[in-house]
Amino acid sequence: MPTVSVAILTYNRTKELRDCLYSLLWQSVKPFEIIVVDNGSYEETEKFLRSISEEFVKAGVAVRHVPGRHPRLITAARNVGLELANSEYVLVCDDDVEFQTDYVERMLEKFEKYPHYTGLQGSTLPHAPRKPEVFRKRVMNAIQRCFFLSRSDGHFQKVLPSGFVTMGAPRPTPEPTDAQWLISNNMMLKKLKTSARFDEAIVGLGLDDVQFGYKLYLSGTAKLGIVGDAKIKDKHGSTRSSDHSRWAGLLLYNTYFFFRYVYTGKAFQIYAFVMSRLGLILVNGIVPLFSDSDPKPLLGTLKGLIYSWTKLKIYVQGTAEEVRTTTMRLLGYDRLQPKKPETPKAQVK
Repeated sequence: MPTVSVAILTYNRTKELRDCLYSLLWQSVKPFEIIVVDNGSYEETEKFLRSISEEFVKAGVAVRHVPGRHPRLITAARNVGLELANSEYVLVCDDDVEFQTDYVERMLEKFEKYPHYTGLQGSTLPHAPRKPEVFRKRVMNAIQRCFFLSRSDGHFQKVLPSGFVTMGAPRPTPEPTDAQWLISNNMMLKKLKTSARFDEAIVGLGLDDVQFGYKLYLSGTAKLGIVGDAKIKDKHGSTRSSDHSRWAGLLLYNTYFFFRYVYTGKAFQIYAFVMSRLGLILVNGIVPLFSDSDPKPLLGTLKGLIYSWTKLKIYVQGTAEEVRTTTMRLLGYDRLQPKKPETPKAQVK
């Protein structure tokens, strides 16, 4: 049986991490090792891992704690996990994911039966949508067709001419559904067939997985797909972020991704790029008037548009270090120094 290493990125979510780890321990085919890259947590993640390590070792699963550098340097942390993996396959995931007990087994079966695939992603169990989310989804679909120029059939996870992407659902067939990129909350890769790494110019929750998967896809030597019967539960995936810095960061990295990986000199691509920004203003400005009153997504979108225009040269031509430091400064990530909450005096001995 092929061996599997798991590389989990975590930051201050010990409870979610525990659920993720035990869902891996209960797999019908257990991983060889689990590498937990702790990206600067102030929670006692290492202490927690030591407390459960004996149970995992008895089951034949090694658990390693590896310190990261900064909460926002997500791509660098993912690369650490990839480089330390010692198995034929490596499963990259987040700490808020739970795997069904046959996930690893089904993924390995697909790799064995369809060996031309280099990377595969499982399927996320659906959340029960709230009524505002149902309305938002319908409006989003209409805007996506008009402003993001998406003619996706709903099954093809692809990169659009604007640099934005569609999320795909697997077709009800035994063979994996082809994709142009994979979601980093659960992607399994043949380690020996790829030396690809995440682009460390990208910080925060941006397009790190899109860039990674699409670069593999563009190489012409890697085939990517989605497996329908390998299921996960993503606890936070359905929550729409109201953090304005996240929306600003999304636009900054969409600009970077578009000009570095998508744009090939065609006028239609520039048209799509501009139209997508109008669509995003509608999504974050007009639609929320009917579903919620949170102004942060719109403020973040406007901030991202201003930043990406004033710093366009850096995102188009700058080095990875220039892009990274510029983004950290613009979004205030360079000032992020999480502090451990003070212990109440009554509890101090």
